[in-house]
Amino acid sequence: MFQSQRSHETYRLLKRKNMIVEAIRSFKIFGGFFPLQKIINDAEKQDGVNSKCCKKTVLRLVHSLSREGLLKLYTTTVIQDGVTKKVDIIVDPSIQPSDERVAQVIEQVRFKISSSYAAGRLQGAEEEQLDSENPAMSKGPRSKASNKILKKDEDKDFKPTPGSLRLPFMKYKKVLWFKGLYP
Repeated sequence: MFQSQRSHETYRLLKRKNMIVEAIRSFKIFGGFFPLQKIINDAEKQDGVNSKCCKKTVLRLVHSLSREGLLKLYTTTVIQDGVTKKVDIIVDPSIQPSDERVAQVIEQVRFKISSSYAAGRLQGAEEEQLDSENPAMSKGPRSKASNKILKKDEDKDFKPTPGSLRLPFMKYKKVLWFKGLYP
């Protein structure tokens, strides 16, 4: 029964699993799947493989290695400044959930959330300040006339680039290009 379960494992799958186990043994802890995905993609790119390993594949590999006992997967939810984020921490089997390194990864996630939340809050405050300075540009309800006026003001600054010029039919593009009217 054990043999039939593993019969469909390919060379690439085993190589990816081996890369994950080696990375976990050397770094001991990863705060998410993306660093593992990047390690696999970089190694396969050096080997000349054109395809890339997706997040779903890395997730599947990590879960299978976790079932085999070669690594541990801790999943937690971090709540910071009203923002909730699910965090997956992949660790060596020797590391316990109460370890200092796990706490450091969680604190890093908290810091990222709070700094990005603060940046978003500052940007929102700047937009509110601009809206209060120029009521015509506010996002409130507008009449059709004010929409047309604002649209005309926006159109004055528009300068088409060769890539932004769009024609309804390709046959006209060829004719205009031939006459020198299309860049």
